[in-house]
Amino acid sequence: MRHLLPAASGVTLALAAALLTAQTATAEVGAMGVPTSGKVTGNFNGYCSSGNSHRGVDIAAPLGRDVYAAYDGVVERAEVQTGESESYGLLVRLRHEAGYKTLYAHLDSEVVTIGQSVSKGDLIGRVGSTGNSTGPHLHFEVRRNNERLTGISNYFTCGRDVTAKAAIGVDFRDLPANSAPATPAVTSDLFFVKTSSTASGQVEVHSASQTSKYATSLAGGAATRFAAYEGGNGTFVMDDGDLYFIKTKNTASGKIEVHSASQDSDYQDSISGGKASRFTAGDAGNGTFTISQGNLYYIKTKNTASGKIEVHSASQSSGYQTQLAGGAASRFTAGDAGNGTFTINDGDLYYVKSKSVASGQVEIHTASRTSGYQTQLSGGAVSRFAAYEAGNGNLVIDDGNLFLIKTRDTAGNVEVHSATRTSGYQNGLAGGAVSRFGNHEAANGTFTIS
Repeated sequence: MRHLLPAASGVTLALAAALLTAQTATAEVGAMGVPTSGKVTGNFNGYCSSGNSHRGVDIAAPLGRDVYAAYDGVVERAEVQTGESESYGLLVRLRHEAGYKTLYAHLDSEVVTIGQSVSKGDLIGRVGSTGNSTGPHLHFEVRRNNERLTGISNYFTCGRDVTAKAAIGVDFRDLPANSAPATPAVTSDLFFVKTSSTASGQVEVHSASQTSKYATSLAGGAATRFAAYEGGNGTFVMDDGDLYFIKTKNTASGKIEVHSASQDSDYQDSISGGKASRFTAGDAGNGTFTISQGNLYYIKTKNTASGKIEVHSASQSSGYQTQLAGGAASRFTAGDAGNGTFTINDGDLYYVKSKSVASGQVEIHTASRTSGYQTQLSGGAVSRFAAYEAGNGNLVIDDGNLFLIKTRDTAGNVEVHSATRTSGYQNGLAGGAVSRFGNHEAANGTFTIS
C-alpha cells in the first residue's frame, strides 16, 4: 500500500516526485485541490526563508481567508492541539479514500464537526495563526497510511502563488480525480502500547496496519511524551490513532486526569481538552474508564444505587467537566460484570460476554447511547469465537466489529481475528491474522485495535 515516500526517508525529493508522477491506471493528476489562496512559504525542502527543516506545506494568507477541503472525506478531527515540541494550534483532519488523510493547521476557526461528511471544495475553516506560528498562514499536509507525502513540494514550490481549489498537479495513486462524496472505509489497525522494557524509557507506540495484514508498521511513533513509569499510574487507551493516558493514581488534583498525545505529532504533542476531569480518583475502584471519540467514559460496575451498570461521561470539548447526553443506568445489571467486559465504542455500550454463555461462544450485547443505554443495537449476539478464546488474548470492539487479539496458543506471533457486526459477528474482516509482533511482547504492554 505504501507507494509514496515519507519525509523521514533517506530518499531524495526528486525520487519521491518520480514515484508521485509515475503513471498508473489508478493514479490521477489533480485529484486533490489547493486548500486556500496565498504564497508558499515552506515545504518539505524546508522553510523558504531559512531552509530549516519543515514537515509540510505552508501557505501565507490573510487572517480569516477561507480554507477548503482538498478532497471528499469525513472530518476525523476538529480541535486545538498543544505541546512543547510542536503545535498545530486549531486543526482539522479529514479522512479520505485509499488510506489518504489531509491536515489543515493553525486555523483561526473551523466550520465543521467530527464525523461530518464533506465534499472537495467545501469550506472547512479559516486561516489563522494559532499554535506555534509567526503569522497568518495555513499548514497543509497530505498523508497516506500516516506517511507524509513529500512529493507535493514539487507543486508547492517556494514563492509560488497558489489559488484555492486549483488542481494540485501531482498524481495521488488510487485516488480518482472525480468521485462522488462517500464515507471512506475506516481501517482497524493494531497498536501495541509498550510500557515496560522500553529502550527509550518512555511509553512507546508501535503499530501494524490492517491494509498490510498486520505485517507493516504505520508511520509515526514510537517513543511518546510519556515516561514509562506512568504505566503504573493509570491506563493508556488508543482512540482513532491518538494516545490517551487516563491517570487514576498519584494525581495532584485528586481527580481522574486525562492526558494525550496525538498521532499527527508522532505522539509528542497533547490534544486539547482538560487534564483534571469531573471524576474523583476514588471512582476508579468502582469501574473502568475509557476514551471514545475523544470523550471520557466511566463504566460503573460496583456500588451503583440503581443495581445496574451505569455509564457516566465527560466531554472533551468541556475540558472533561460536563456530562454528555445519555445514561446513566443501563439495561445491564451490575452482576453482569463478572461474566465479561464492558466497553464504549462510538458512544455506545458493548458487553462482551465470555463466561456463563449457554452457546459456548463469546456473545456481544449492546445498549445505544441515543436510547439512554436501554435499547440493543442491531447485530449479535452469538459470535464465531469460542468462549475459551477469551483466555488467549484480548477481545476488543472497534467500529462495532469484534476483534480477538490472540497472544497465547499461537505459532509464535500475535494474531488478529475479527467478526463483523453486519454479519451478526459470524464473518471476519479481510486482513490478518498473523501480525509482525511476537507473543512475548504481551508481557511488556497492551495490544488494542484503533
